Amino acid sequence: MVSRVARRTSLALAALLAGVVLVAAPMLLTPRSARAEPGSSAPPAAASVLELKNLMTGPEYVAAGLEKLSAPERVLLDDWIGRLVVRLLTARQRRDCQSPIESRIDGEFEGWTGRTVVQLENGQVWRQRSATERYAYRVSPAVQVHRSASGCHMKVDGVAEEVPVDRLW
Repeated sequence: MVSRVARRTSLALAALLAGVVLVAAPMLLTPRSARAEPGSSAPPAAASVLELKNLMTGPEYVAAGLEKLSAPERVLLDDWIGRLVVRLLTARQRRDCQSPIESRIDGEFEGWTGRTVVQLENGQVWRQRSATERYAYRVSPAVQVHRSASGCHMKVDGVAEEVPVDRLW
């Protein structure tokens, strides 16, 4: 079982990575048709990709072992990253509440910290956007997300107040 600290840390890192990718994506999307792999006789693909070597420093790229990949393996990985970015950008465009959303928190909930990130069982990930702090330990509590004049708000069963949230994906 993953510890609460590890789960919270991984969700925070995922949120940070998603934010970095979303901000950097327009600068890093490169048309595949503008380049060809050296020594490849196949025509270049027409899809846009986000290349890892543009996101990492040279030492990071080597430390991750990515230089060991063959050209076709690098193309497949870059294409997968490109599809991930498109999914994230699409989710960002649809991230407002489609009121009401009802689900459960996937795992433990320890309350609101002012920067809480929660993953729901339906796959959505939401981030608190207020400074509200309230300890309330619950295991897989039911949640409702609804739209109001000031944006999306989340109500967790058993917690008195609802907080404003933004959907990450």
